[in-house]
Amino acid sequence: MTRRGGLLYLRFQDAMEDVRAERDPLEASFFSTQEEVEKKALELYQKSPEEAEAFLTEQARIRMEKVVELYRKLRNQLITKYTNNHEWL
Repeated sequence: MTRRGGLLYLRFQDAMEDVRAERDPLEASFFSTQEEVEKKALELYQKSPEEAEAFLTEQARIRMEKVVELYRKLRNQLITKYTNNHEWL
């Protein structure tokens, strides 16, 4: 375990509160639009399975980019807040 990882581990519960505060709204936004995405995918599938596949692939890509962006931001915040280490910034 790295020093940074060890220091964060000591305050894991505190850090998880910060993670949940950022993660939960993003996750909720994904769930709130799921029915709309599925409806559009079904409509596209009935016309062209390839279009539906492309649509769903794009939706997955967009959502994953948001997740990666969020966790990169969180990484920097958590390292700074819980280890007082500005090395990653």
